[in-house]
Formats: sequence, structure tokens, C-alpha cells
Amino acid sequence: MLTAKYLLVPFIFLIGLVVAAPISDRSTELDLLTREPNLKQLGQAVTTAVKIKAKLKPPTNGAVFWSGQKKGAHGPESVIHDAAKFAKDHGKQTLEQGLEKSKIRIPDRKENPHSDKLWKVASKTWADRSKGETHAIVGGTVRPNSIWNTVEKPKLMSSKKVTKITEHNVDTKTSKVTK
Repeated sequence: MLTAKYLLVPFIFLIGLVVAAPISDRSTELDLLTREPNLKQLGQAVTTAVKIKAKLKPPTNGAVFWSGQKKGAHGPESVIHDAAKFAKDHGKQTLEQGLEKSKIRIPDRKENPHSDKLWKVASKTWADRSKGETHAIVGGTVRPNSIWNTVEKPKLMSSKKVTKITEHNVDTKTSKVTK
């Protein structure tokens, strides 16, 4: 009985370290599993991440990325709708359209605290699997620490499978080839 008490304290201490440990940007489903006390949200996140990795694949020469804000009638607006229209008009797909086509739904932040990590997994997967020519619809304002600048664009630039990246600025109505 006395031995059990001595073992309980180190065990609780180790569990505390695991739960408090930060989750890196390169986290895997296992990282989520070992650090999340809410098992329902964790299960949902792991299941979604597995679906993303199994099913999400942009068409060759068909990946469209987007980032930033443009000038709107009532202030800054996201360029997400411009990217969706560009993709539809040119027979291509945005990440969101690819997720929808693959029947994958990423929960919002209120539903699941892992939502942001799942979007990073999806963005990285979309960029990793892009082939041929890609397009990015950007606004006049793009945050330096955006997913486009920190995850997607670096992956595309270093990929041997991606032959061209064209960035289309919706504010200036200009396009430039960045690779």
C-alpha cells in the first residue's frame, strides 16, 4: 500500500508533463492523442486528419491557393470568394473545394480547438500534393505569418513537382510568376 502512494506521485507528475507539453507545427495524430484531455474532440480531430491525408489531392495543374484581404466596399474583405471564382472559371480547385469534393469537413474553432491545426494539415497536404502549374489569389494585404507565406508557398517553391506559381493580386489586378 505504501509503495502505491510513492508510485502515484511520479505517475501524476509525468501525466502533467505530457498534457502541458506544447504541440509543434509538425505534430502528428499521435501528438494530438498524447496531449489532449478531451477525447471526443481529439477523436474528431484525429479522424479528420486521417481523412485529409488519405483523400485530399489537388488535380494536376489545378491547385489554387489564396491569402490576404482586398479593399472592400465596407472595409477589408477576404479574397476567399475571388479564389473560389477563379478556380471555378478555370477548371481548378481551392483547398476548400477539394475538401468539399472529398467530403471532408474541418470543424470550426468553437466545435474543436484543433481546428487551426487541421487547417494547417490540410494546407500542407494540398501544397505537398500539388503538381504542375499552381495559382495563388492574394489581396493587397497578406500577413507575413500567413499560412500562404509560412506553409504553402515554401512547400510549392521547394517542390520539384510544381513547375510554376502565379500570384494574382486582386487589389492591383496584376499577376506575377514567382517560380
